[in-house]
Amino acid sequence: MKKIAEIRELEQKLATKRITVESDDKGVRVTMDGHGTLVDLEIRNDVISRQNSARLEKDITLTVRRADLVVEKLRRRLAKSFLGADE
Repeated sequence: MKKIAEIRELEQKLATKRITVESDDKGVRVTMDGHGTLVDLEIRNDVISRQNSARLEKDITLTVRRADLVVEKLRRRLAKSFLGADE
């Protein structure tokens, strides 16, 4: 039962975490929660007007992937701290 409580606590903690990652040119910003759910996507107006749609799609996709990697590292770190070595 203790492990179940720890897992629930971990899930709650992940739900409250927010990870924000920007594209290299700072034109695209993605925010994900600790579960990897996209909660916000910001695109600067000047980026929309100066980039073609294919480039913008690429920037969004790459930024989301980078955010996903950061979230995965967070999840592993939190799981290790909550569950210990015997996870």
